[in-house]
Amino acid sequence: MPLSAPSKDQPPFQFTLRQLFGAMTVICVAAGSFYWLNPGIALIAIVLFAIVAISYFYARRHQYGYAEAAVTIAIGFVALLLLLPAVQVARDTPRWAYCQNNMCSIALALQQYEVMNGTFPPAYIADENGKPMHSWRVLLLPYLEHEHLYNKYRFDEPWDGPNNSLLHSERVRLFMCPSDTNAVGNTSYVVVTGPQTIWPGAKATKMADIKDGPHNTILLVEVHDSGIHWMEPRDLDMAQMPMAINPAKGMSISSAHHSAGFANVVFADGKPARIPNSAPAKALRAALTISGNEKERLPVISGRR
Repeated sequence: MPLSAPSKDQPPFQFTLRQLFGAMTVICVAAGSFYWLNPGIALIAIVLFAIVAISYFYARRHQYGYAEAAVTIAIGFVALLLLLPAVQVARDTPRWAYCQNNMCSIALALQQYEVMNGTFPPAYIADENGKPMHSWRVLLLPYLEHEHLYNKYRFDEPWDGPNNSLLHSERVRLFMCPSDTNAVGNTSYVVVTGPQTIWPGAKATKMADIKDGPHNTILLVEVHDSGIHWMEPRDLDMAQMPMAINPAKGMSISSAHHSAGFANVVFADGKPARIPNSAPAKALRAALTISGNEKERLPVISGRR
């Protein structure tokens, strides 16, 4: 049954102050309710409400029936659903870029450490029995403008000792990817340890040791939900990790931005790159070693290559 036609002198859109206030209240409630879940959903909720309102008043103006108004609403809603992936990608883009900037800042600090001390920091400092006690991330604190936190740290006890445990709630934002869901204090950025890597363990490596070239050798990687506290002397073990980007099983180089099909890394020369999920295992292994003289080239989505 068609809606009743408005009078000839009635404008196409006529609202009372109460109606306008009510509409704004609905929009604000919808935005507030959905934003914490996903800003894209909030945008869809607001635009859908606008489509419903416009369709209703347009139907009244042009004597459309309920069926025609419903079709108009449905078309608009489907169009919004088709646009949702683009909204999600646009939302995530600044996050992976922010993540990459964090990694570049850490890499710069590592380079400064190498210049000042003649070597990169060791992956960990061990006790007399070879047990890891302190992480390279702790050693890097003064180069990240966290001297106050470094001065509170006790090197005469393990990272989880009675005094150092009091620092576990401290957050170093550079160690956290903005898209990661890590618990407070956990790091999103680690190194890959093992023989022939930049990070052989308690032994420190210098830039001159990288015979394959700093531009070909990975210095720093990201790991999604690593479960590693930033103070903990633990990273990825090359002998145990899956040699893949964003693998389905096992902890390896991975990213909270995995839906985009890549993970961020930084090479020893300080240049960042996005490594695609399709990167061959052989090329990835070659990029993690310092003197293998491998010929495989690691594919990147962006960067120098």
